[in-house]
Amino acid sequence: MKPQPKPVTGAIFGFLLGIVMVALLWQLGILPPDRLVVFGIVAIVMMVSTFALTQRVSLVRKRFVVVVVFAALFGGVGLTGIPEFVGGGSISDGCTIEASSSLSDTTSPADTSATAPFKAALSDDVPWTMTTSAVVTTGTNAAGLKVAGFEIPTYQGTVDNAAGVEEISGTANVQAVQDQLKDDSGLSLTGVYHVYGYVHAAEGDCDVDGYVLVAPASAFGNSILVGLWVLAAILFIVIVTLAIGVRRSIRTSERLAATTPPTGVSSGSETSTSAPIVAATATNAETPADQQSPEYAPQADDTQAALPAPTPGTTDEAVAEPGAPTEREEPTAAPQVDAASAPEPEPAAVSEPVTEPASDEAPSSEAQEEPEADSAAEPVTPTEASDTPDAPAEDEPRRDGDDTGHQI
Repeated sequence: MKPQPKPVTGAIFGFLLGIVMVALLWQLGILPPDRLVVFGIVAIVMMVSTFALTQRVSLVRKRFVVVVVFAALFGGVGLTGIPEFVGGGSISDGCTIEASSSLSDTTSPADTSATAPFKAALSDDVPWTMTTSAVVTTGTNAAGLKVAGFEIPTYQGTVDNAAGVEEISGTANVQAVQDQLKDDSGLSLTGVYHVYGYVHAAEGDCDVDGYVLVAPASAFGNSILVGLWVLAAILFIVIVTLAIGVRRSIRTSERLAATTPPTGVSSGSETSTSAPIVAATATNAETPADQQSPEYAPQADDTQAALPAPTPGTTDEAVAEPGAPTEREEPTAAPQVDAASAPEPEPAAVSEPVTEPASDEAPSSEAQEEPEADSAAEPVTPTEASDTPDAPAEDEPRRDGDDTGHQI
C-alpha cells in the first residue's frame, strides 16, 4: 500500500474553512472583514489544512511547494492590509460627525478602530450630526462597506442644500438599515463592519471612515450564523477524517516496508540462489537410478563402512556355509589343515558368506601356532590323521576351511 498524502485537497478545504471562519468572526462581532483579517486567516488555515493532509512533505514535494506558494501569496496580500487594520477611523478636516446609541456614548469616526468600534443594538435609533466648514449647496454623497479592502457601496444620492444649512442632523433606525441592506446585498446587518461615506461638492469634500458594531442577539441569533456554524463543523470533520486516512496510509506503508524482505542483491552482500544440499539429496532419492546425479550417488566404501564389524567367534556361527556341520553334528573325516598353506582368516560379510581362495602368502605367526594347540589338546591316530581333520572343540572359534570336508 502506498502513502496517500493530499496537499491540494488540504489547500482547497483549508481555503473554504478559512472563508467560513472569517464570516463567523465578522457576524459574531469579533473582527471586521478587513484585508489583513480575510487574507491572513485564509492563508493560515490553508497551510494548517495542507500540513494535516500531507504529513510527509518528501512524498509530494512539488505539489506541496505549489500550495505553499499560493498560501504565501494570500499572506502577502493580507500584509498589505496592516495599515488599514491598525489605522482606525478617520474624517476629513473641516468636517465633523458624531453619533450615540444605547451601547456607546457620543463618538466620532476618528475615535473608532477595528478592536473598538461604535456599538449599536438592532433596536436602537441612532441620532447623528454632521457639520462642514463650508456651506455645501449641491453635490453627491454615498455610503457603504469595506470588505477585504474593497469598497462595496450600499447607498448613493445627491445633496440639495439650497437653504445653505451648515449643520445636518438626523436619526438612523438600525433595523431599517438592516432591512435595506438585506434587500441590496442579501446580508444581515449584524457583526462588526468597516463603513465609509463621503460628500463631494463644489465647496469641498468630506470623507468619513469608521467601524460600527451591530451586536447579534446570540451566537445563533440568525439564520446566517446557524448556517455558518453548520458549514464550519462539516468542513472541520471532513479535514480531520481525511487527515486520519492519510496518517493510516503512511503508517501502513512504513510497516509493510519494514516487514518486507529486500528483493534482488543488495549492495555489499550477496544472496545465494542455490538449493540446500538436503533438498537436493531428497530429490535425488526419488529419482530413478539411471537419472541420478553422480554427485549424490552412494559409494561402495560408504556402504561397507556403515556395516558393523564382525565379532570374533560369532561370525561363522551366525552365517554358515551350505553343507557345513553345526555344533550338534559330528563332522566326518576331514583332511588335516596344513599350517603352511592355511590362509589367513578374513571376516565374512554379514549379508552374504564369502569364501576366499587360498593365497600364496605365508601365514602369520598366529596361524602357525593354532594347529599345534589343536594337536596337543586332542591327539589323533595315524589312520584318522590321514583321512579326517581334528574335530574342533565346541568353545573353540572356527576358521575358514574348517568343517568343509575338503583339503585346502
